[in-house]
Amino acid sequence: MRNGRYVIPVKAECKNEMKGLIHDTSSSGATIFVEPMAVVHTGAQVGRGCLLCAGSVVNHNSQVQAYCQIDCGAVVPARAQVPSGTKVPCGKVFESL
Repeated sequence: MRNGRYVIPVKAECKNEMKGLIHDTSSSGATIFVEPMAVVHTGAQVGRGCLLCAGSVVNHNSQVQAYCQIDCGAVVPARAQVPSGTKVPCGKVFESL
């Protein structure tokens, strides 16, 4: 587990072979810890070209539109709708406009 999420250790050179969110990297950099897309919060929709940084949380039934950036430690609450091009800074909780 990393950041309270179930993850799978994957060799860094194989990171493109598994779809999921990268939550952490080993101190040597040889291993990454990936949360498989199959277990990412159910019902969350993430648009094209979004960047979800390690440790970010996108909760159930939320919608993140295209080209958003959700930084490390940022949170998108349940049922939130994040407009296209929005950046949610590190450690912040997205608040609807």
